[in-house]
Formats: sequence, C-alpha cells, structure tokens
Amino acid sequence: MAGMKIPGFYFDAEKGKYFRIVEGSSKATAENAKFTAGNVKRRAAEEREAKEKRVRAEILLATRVKRARISESASSVEAILLERETGAGKRGNSEDEVAKYWGASLRGSGQVDLLGPREWPDPTEGHYVNSFWVGGGHEDRGVGVMYAEISENLCYNGYIFRDEQDNINAKFHHLQFGEADMPGYTYRPWLSSFRHHEPSNTLVAITPCFQEVEGTRSTLAIGDPPLEPLTKEEKMRWPPCIRPGKLDMMSLMDPSQRGRLRDVWIHALEVAPGSPLTTVIGASAGLYICDAKCEIKRLERKDPCDVPSPKGKGYGAPKYVYDDVLSVDFLQDDPHTVLAGTRSGHIGVMDIRKPLDWRWNSFKHVSSVAHVKSVGPYGVLAAGPRSSMRIYDIRFLRTRKQDEHAKPWNQTPRPVVEFPDYRNEAHIQTGLAVLTEPGYGRGVVATAHDDCTVGLYSLRDGTRIPSPDVDKIKAPAVVQCMMWQRLHPGEQHPSLYVGVGAKIQSFSWRGTEVL
Repeated sequence: MAGMKIPGFYFDAEKGKYFRIVEGSSKATAENAKFTAGNVKRRAAEEREAKEKRVRAEILLATRVKRARISESASSVEAILLERETGAGKRGNSEDEVAKYWGASLRGSGQVDLLGPREWPDPTEGHYVNSFWVGGGHEDRGVGVMYAEISENLCYNGYIFRDEQDNINAKFHHLQFGEADMPGYTYRPWLSSFRHHEPSNTLVAITPCFQEVEGTRSTLAIGDPPLEPLTKEEKMRWPPCIRPGKLDMMSLMDPSQRGRLRDVWIHALEVAPGSPLTTVIGASAGLYICDAKCEIKRLERKDPCDVPSPKGKGYGAPKYVYDDVLSVDFLQDDPHTVLAGTRSGHIGVMDIRKPLDWRWNSFKHVSSVAHVKSVGPYGVLAAGPRSSMRIYDIRFLRTRKQDEHAKPWNQTPRPVVEFPDYRNEAHIQTGLAVLTEPGYGRGVVATAHDDCTVGLYSLRDGTRIPSPDVDKIKAPAVVQCMMWQRLHPGEQHPSLYVGVGAKIQSFSWRGTEVL
C-alpha cells in the first residue's frame, strides 16, 4: 500500500514507515544513507520500471491465454467440475449444482434381461424384479456380480459383462441348473432385500422359512457371494445361488403375553457399514439384531407402557404402533445408532447398545415410513404413501422431560426439505436409492413414482433434476428396487441400476472424466 506523499519524506512500502530524506554528506549515518536524495530518486525509478514490466506481462498473458471452450457452456457438467477443481468459478457454482448437472447427464448404458429370449410367447408378462444387488466381481476384468429376485419366486444370479462401448450386456447367457426348470434360475430359496457387507464380503438376504415352525414367517440368510476365476477359454462359471443347505436359517420368534408365538414377517434389513457384520432387522414384531456370530435377538424395550394399535386386530396384526417396522438404516458413520420407520408413521432414532425407548426417541412422519435413509450426520430422509418425502434434521427435535405416567407424545417436527414433485399415493413397496458420497453436494435421490416412472431429486432443495434418459423409464408396474453402485474401482462415478419389468437397466454419466 502506497503512503501519502509528504515533502521531505520517503515512504518505504516494505517497512510501512516514513523516513526523512537527508542530503548526501559525510555526516550521514549508515542507517539513513539509503534515504539520501540521490538514492531515493534511483529507487523511485526502479519501482516505476518494475510496475510497467508487470503491466506488460499481464497484457501479454491476457492476449495469449483464452478461456477454454469447455467452460463456456453453463450447462456442461465438465465445465462445472473443471471450475470447481481450478477455483475459477465465476457463476457461483457449488457442489450441489455439480450434482444437478451430473444427474441430468446420466445416459442409458445397457440392460440385462433376466428372462432372456424364450420359445414360449410373452415370457416377460407378469414377471417383475422385486429386489436385486449388483457389485464388483473380477476387478481386473471389470466384471460385476448380480443377485436378483423375480416375481417373488425366482432367484437369479450371474456375472455382468460389458461390451466395447462400456455398456452392460444386453444378451445374457444362462447356465442350466440341474434342479431348475429354466436356465439360470432356482426356486429355492426365495431371496429378497439383498444387502452386502463389504469388509467381510458377506451377502445378507431375506428368505421364507420352509420348516414348519409355528410363529415364523420369514428368516435371515447369510452367505458369501463366491466368485470363480476366468478360464483359459475366457469363460465364466456362475456364482451358485445362496441355498439353505449352506446357511444357518435364523428364525425370528415373538412370544405373546399368552405364551403363544406370533407370526413374524421381515420387512427390511440393513448391515452396519465399516464395522463387524452387524445386521439390524425391521420386522412385524419390532427391531431385531444379528451380530457377527450370526445370533439373532430382539432388541429390548424400555417403554413404560405400550400403546395399543387401533388397527392391531386380526391374524398376524402388530400389537403396538411401534412394532410394525417397515424400514431401517444406520445413521451416517455411526454403527450403533439405528433409524427405524414404522407403518404407523413413527421414526425412531435408537441406540442399539441400550434398551429402546420409542416414546422419547421418535418423531412422527405424515404417513407410513416405507423408506428411511440417513442423508448426512444429522439428516433423515423419510418417504412413503400420500406422496410424502421429506428430510428432517434430528438436531432440531424438541425434547421433553420423561414422565413414566405421561401419554405418548408424538412430536411432528418441521421438515427442512420437502419434495413437492414426488408422487406415490398408496404404495409401500417402491424403489428408492440415495447417493450421498462426497463430490455430489448434499446428494441425489432416485425414487419410483406410482405412475411407473422414476425421478431424480436434489437433496439440497428437493427440486426434481431433469434427466432425459431416466425420465423416459416406463415400467409395466411400479418400480420396486434400484441402487447406486460401481461395478469396479476404475469407475469414476457410480451408475444407477433400476429394475424395470424383468430387466435391470443401467444409467451412467458418459461425459469426459474430469475428476
């Protein structure tokens, strides 16, 4: 910063001080010799010359260096990513806008027809993918693995190949199973709600109980998805389907007050990320947990008095409003805190290391909670019928002093984000997948609508992200399953996999890999 010009004084910008200009004489001391009249004139000339040189360099740089053509498009995801990396953003683009542009750039990247061509007419009529899981197989070959359930009675499994255009293959070769009527299928067990635990490479699924056990309607199956190496002929062997013979069929029981066993149905399950294999199970009789030793137990409750369900009558009906758990998830980066959504619309935030207390650790959603997802350290996304999808911040939940004799207090917090374009009036079994990994702002959620379409939404403001290829999805029935996944570590961005009819379609970003 240049100082004011004062006659007889010189301002030194380095020291930020004024020095008196002295006449050159033998009496000048060594300290003020450089501030003589001759030295001051010489320094002023050098400063003017350095400034002129700097200005000429800036003009020369401006004429030789031009703005890249890629950054001229305001709707280019490559431009947004480039500006974010270089810090040269002039339009105020944030990571949330990056997520919107990236979601809008998703393009169809192939599909896998699980039924394949058949001689008998219209093989896909009435067959729908109820649940599936895709993941990495042979990383060096870019081959993935798939487990899927079709029409609640066919379990399908196999490898996913890619073609020269990096699309997943459309023609799927099937292998004849000895005990199956159709190639590539097995009738037992009926697997659903696949979850994969990466640290232990363990696949967890729900399967009906084929044993005649009173009070049990579904069990938990745990096994490793085996992989066989490529042969010299570049052929693959199919990974065998999970079978009850090689697993512990772990049953869920719920003794009622009269000493009888209640029917228990498993609705949802989730494995704890980044920890030993811990699976939380949402069932018609409450919350259960399966530890790393494959031991299942029902989580104890601390409720002072249970609340009878107004609809809890009839065979197999839940006895209390908090019992029928439809969806579960772990809070982000916390393997001990579970989110549980019930049919009555309650969302519990529970610490599984101590007895549950629904009365004081839950809040009310506007409908049944078909999906509950953690979308950040404190964000909870809840979706269900009545076209209700909202995000709540658990930090702003009201607290109240616990009173053992008080009636249940259903707090209904104000959502921080709403999704006005979400459409689902009456369906519980719908597909929903959340992408919250770093690099995509607050994230993107893909969800199924009751008109058999799929939509992408921003988790920041709840607006719908227009995506031409994803918006074209028109399934024969409501889409029940979808997920974000990378088939191999070489993929820069995750792809969206959607179960459409008897096919699994893939949607990937086909732009230039900038990151």
